[in-house]
Amino acid sequence: MRNVKIFGILLSALLLTACGGEPNTLFDTASPETSVMSLYVCDGAGTVRYRISDNPAEWEIINELKATSAKPAEVTTEDVEFPAYGFEIGSTDGWGLNMAWSNGYLYNRDGEVYEFDFDFGKLLDEYAFEEKDKWNSVLVLPCMRYLVQDENGWNADLMIPAPEVEVEPNPNIRITVEIDYTGETIEATFRNDGTEPWGFGTYWSLQVNLDGVWYEVPASPVSNWGFPDIGYELSAGGTWDETYHTEMYGDLPAGQYRFYAFGVTDEFTIG
Repeated sequence: MRNVKIFGILLSALLLTACGGEPNTLFDTASPETSVMSLYVCDGAGTVRYRISDNPAEWEIINELKATSAKPAEVTTEDVEFPAYGFEIGSTDGWGLNMAWSNGYLYNRDGEVYEFDFDFGKLLDEYAFEEKDKWNSVLVLPCMRYLVQDENGWNADLMIPAPEVEVEPNPNIRITVEIDYTGETIEATFRNDGTEPWGFGTYWSLQVNLDGVWYEVPASPVSNWGFPDIGYELSAGGTWDETYHTEMYGDLPAGQYRFYAFGVTDEFTIG
């Protein structure tokens, strides 16, 4: 392990000399020894995740990234182009490094943006990344929220429409939901007016209406969230009250939104 670190330091010095740029500190906490590196490629319609667990290769990539000049920049969603790339690796501080790159700009987990002249696509040609996952979505790209929303609101041209909601998926299970958005929570009441029990879980999401089309809302990169694997059952004729905390979505711009969970929705307005 010591030899790997020495090799990384020497390589970093060589790269800085070759590139002639100022080093950055954005990747200083990267910890290849304790994690696998992931590279995401998003073409605007779907996303593919590649992974590599070759420790020396990970160090080479980290040192290439550290040797690239990073200058603070101000951008809008109009500056975003596809393909966009996402980068993930564990870190010594426990938070992990999560970043997105598009059109010469690097977006980090805290929403800071930098001019960053780096070819992420070449990494797939130069290193032994393995394809692991594919999604017909852009939401899984790290820091995608910063690419599709700025101070002017959402950019629908960079988002994918949400799947159609079935009006009545099962005639024997008729579920309605009424929600109250408080700014920090969604207070939901489910009602089963059918003749059979309804099984559901903890997963839910938000969608936003832009010019008559519903789009999935990306979660905030600074939130720590997940869905426990718990199942519930709502009996016929019964009601169920649930509180959903919305910190996973952060501050939402004004607009028309809807809560979605297991085929049932209810709409609300912000602003």
